[in-house]
Amino acid sequence: MKKHGNSGKGNTSYLSANICEEFICLMGNKVLSEIISELKKAKYYSISVDSTPDLSHVDQLTFTVRYVKDLAPVERFLQFVPIHGHGAEHLETVVLNFLQENEISISDCRGQSYDNASNMAGQYSGLQKRIKDKSESALFIPCAGHSLNLVGNSAAGCCLEAIIFFDFVQCLYNFFSASTHRWQVLLSFVGKGKKIVKQLSGTRWSARADAVTCLHDSYDEIKKALEFLIKDISQSKETQNDAQNLITKMNTFEIVFLTIFWNDILCHFNETSKILQKENLNLDVAVRILKSLLHFIKDLRSQFENYQEKAKILLPNTDYRGSSKRTKKRSRRMVFFDGEAEELEFQGSYKFKIETYLPVIDSLTSNLEKRTSAYEKINDNFGFLVNIQTIANVELKDHCSNLAQIYKKDINENELFFECQQFKYYISKDEHSFTEFYSTLKRDHLESTFPNIEISLRIFLSMMVSNCTGERSFSKLKLIKNELRSTMLQERLNCLSLMSIESDVLLTIDFDDIIKNFSRKKSRKRHM
Repeated sequence: MKKHGNSGKGNTSYLSANICEEFICLMGNKVLSEIISELKKAKYYSISVDSTPDLSHVDQLTFTVRYVKDLAPVERFLQFVPIHGHGAEHLETVVLNFLQENEISISDCRGQSYDNASNMAGQYSGLQKRIKDKSESALFIPCAGHSLNLVGNSAAGCCLEAIIFFDFVQCLYNFFSASTHRWQVLLSFVGKGKKIVKQLSGTRWSARADAVTCLHDSYDEIKKALEFLIKDISQSKETQNDAQNLITKMNTFEIVFLTIFWNDILCHFNETSKILQKENLNLDVAVRILKSLLHFIKDLRSQFENYQEKAKILLPNTDYRGSSKRTKKRSRRMVFFDGEAEELEFQGSYKFKIETYLPVIDSLTSNLEKRTSAYEKINDNFGFLVNIQTIANVELKDHCSNLAQIYKKDINENELFFECQQFKYYISKDEHSFTEFYSTLKRDHLESTFPNIEISLRIFLSMMVSNCTGERSFSKLKLIKNELRSTMLQERLNCLSLMSIESDVLLTIDFDDIIKNFSRKKSRKRHM
């Protein structure tokens, strides 16, 4: 191309659209074959699929896998597959056909991770059950990121005050974002470098965290911006009325209390969610971080008075709505020899605690315990390996037997037990994670000495904790198939997406063989 490109009429330039398409397909297929060869070499893998409509209203199913390469797990995007329905049966057919076309054995699948939709996670007829029927050892792990979002959504709608609070935060964003002038007024009072109010999202809790953090850190500044708009005679009466309504709500004790309370919760939720979205995250780390979040939430039950004091500092000389004592009558049921039931009196703080504060804490706690148990159950099957130095032989044998029952085709019970007895004396006391144990085996070339332990660790590391890699591929999909390329063919879309998403693989591949094959195919010389 350097020699003959654009050399004039009658000379081959290799710069036509058709030739570019051929190059794209050749390079994309080369990247795909490289990833599949790595996957086959690793043997064990996990799968994750998710779908979204593209710009041309074609539902694209992203297909991602996780396997162990060298000393660490990697997650790779493979392909977008157009689908025509979301039924579990149709998705099963698409997944199995894709694996069969690329000669990937379904029997080597050891894990699957999807969102919590019924067609995916259904335990009777969902995709995870259908894949498990094909490969008994393909354990289902719900997406940790989606599970955490469901916990937060449940708590945000568990009581009336919580619903009112988040509705107020959304109204605050709607008010300022509806006018560029109001937005500039807000920026002038909040100042540069600080977070600004954001629109709430049901799936991205980072948006809720940023919105509440802005409200918490700039509470007085936002009130000053609203007061400025109220006094601005150039504003319409409707704008002034809306600003007055918002500032009235900001002067209520409940809104101030919930701002401080939800700010603490959402900050921890947001940081936990970021960790759960990492590609190289292992199941044991996910379990520990979710447990730590659960203990943090439980500790909040006894901190109601602390939040109340913080709210009084931010908004002094204000109390709960209806803070004067009110009588709440109970149903008067007459019991023999008993008098009438006594009337109960509730103060504002006690009423807010039992009707708002504790229900939110209880909702977060119960849902976190329920969601975390799904990960704990699978993690406990392998957990004895990292505690192997402190476990007695009787208990160790039971754990080995349990793991061997789950993976009958991969692990021998007796051999695993004898290997564990020796392995616990080989590893150092400073190594406490699955990744460190696996790195020690590979670094010292001990795969033949401890084959069952190596297989167990490789299976565990190949388990996918979330489907965030698939979600990230949707971002590339929108960039590649945009408004100017809405008629792009599926093969071109897949090849461009693969080269873009897995660019690290692309940069390590030698394309000399492709260039030679291409030049040989396009050569017009005839050998006599």
